[in-house]
Amino acid sequence: MAFAGALMQSGYMMPLIGLTLLVAGVLLVSNRFVPLALAIFAPFILNSVAFHVFLERSGLPMAGVFLALELYLAWAYRDAFRPMLVARTTAR
Repeated sequence: MAFAGALMQSGYMMPLIGLTLLVAGVLLVSNRFVPLALAIFAPFILNSVAFHVFLERSGLPMAGVFLALELYLAWAYRDAFRPMLVARTTAR
């Protein structure tokens, strides 16, 4: 819990995280820029899973649900992510 306390004491991190997640959530719900919203959510979900695996196990089931939903949607939109996974590309 010291980690969450440190984020709150920074004064800007929790509002920034909240606003970022709110924007990504609105994008998902409105079905606009879904691949971008999933890319924004991915680091938060990964950090949440890691936090609950290593530090606080009580929230692990919910983190697992969000991870499963993220993976499902990423798979459903996999064609949109294909260009990001090209090893070498040229600028236009």
